Order: sequence, then structure tokens, then C-alpha cells
Amino acid sequence: MYLACAVVRLVIPESYSLKDRRRVIQSVTATIGRANGAAAVDLSPDRTLNLGVIGLTAISGQLHHAVEIREEALRMLDRDGRFEVLEITTEEMKLEAGHHYAGV
Repeated sequence: MYLACAVVRLVIPESYSLKDRRRVIQSVTATIGRANGAAAVDLSPDRTLNLGVIGLTAISGQLHHAVEIREEALRMLDRDGRFEVLEITTEEMKLEAGHHYAGV
């Protein structure tokens, strides 16, 4: 089994409160999950008004499929006009049955 992850840092220019930021991030994470099977979570620091951090994860039996799912989610983020992507960090891992992975 393969895991393709990404951490996306973004800025939401029209966000002037935590409520504004959370509304945008929650909408994005829900859309990603419904659209292509990737999981997305809000990792944003609590005290920031317009800085968001989203964690993405895609799991598949084939590496290229997990990466494809992740990349489609990243393309969705790129097309969303409510924010500007500042940085994307990606990583892929092979998970083997019967092994415990710290931090996964």
C-alpha cells in the first residue's frame, strides 16, 4: 500500500477573522474529500486570521494511483480563487502490512 501526502500553506486575502478562515478551509477540505477520495484536514495555527495550512493524504495499492489522487486534489486547490498557495511540500511512502509506522 502506498501513501501520497502533501502539506499546503496558503494565504486567504479576504479573511479578517478566524471564522472567515475556518469557513474557507472547511469548505476546501470537504470538497477535496468528496471529489476524488483524498483526505484533507485543517492544520492551520489557531491564532492566524488569513494563513491556512491543509494536510492531504491519498492511499492506494499502486504508487502512481496514490500520487494521481493527490495531484488532482492539488490542482483543485490551484483552481480555487479564494486563496493563494504559498508552498506545497509532498512525500510518498510505502506501507507494508504488519509493520507499525511512527507518525503515520
